[in-house]
Amino acid sequence: MLRKAEATVILMQETHFRNKCIPNLSRSHYRQWFHSCYSGASRGVSIGFHRDVPFVAASVLADPEGRYLLLSGKLGGVEVTIGNLYAPNKNTAQWLVKVLQDISALASGILLIGGDLNLVLNPLLDSSSQKSAISHQALKAVHRTLRELHVSDVWRSVQGDSRDYTFFSNPHKSYQRLDYLFVSDSCLPHVVRADILSITVSDHAPCDGLFEVP
Repeated sequence: MLRKAEATVILMQETHFRNKCIPNLSRSHYRQWFHSCYSGASRGVSIGFHRDVPFVAASVLADPEGRYLLLSGKLGGVEVTIGNLYAPNKNTAQWLVKVLQDISALASGILLIGGDLNLVLNPLLDSSSQKSAISHQALKAVHRTLRELHVSDVWRSVQGDSRDYTFFSNPHKSYQRLDYLFVSDSCLPHVVRADILSITVSDHAPCDGLFEVP
């Protein structure tokens, strides 16, 4: 699966890696990996870098609960900050605001944030039911924090008001876009494509974005 990805950076959520039982992923084309694991076989996020574009880390912040991983450093000589998030399904908006604020304190260079947010940012477009379990005020707080970070939803920026989804919710009987990729506003002119791919090995559809380095 990793070889088929052909991406420079891979963000994986719900890896279920245990702290002392992380598989060796370096045999793939992605030789450099960073992980945030949980003590149980649940949660977990990982970030992998293609061997052709080495990442030099300046700082690493791994959540002991296995919910997020924040990296800053240089990717192919370009200063970047990368966040991979797997939000809980309770107090989701409050958790997300707090982690985004942590990213803001760490951020330098180009900012790239991705992951499973466990909420729809725009219920009218991101849910087939056009409803959200998150309150309007809580969603406003998330949007405000994203604006303060000066990042944009890559897929929405490219696709406009199109509809596509990454997950089917049985309890809500609706399709939802829960998985997002954000990039610094300054990089939006350099976005070549943004796609939602087919569901294969997970119950979520992968998100794919291609950027030209400014």
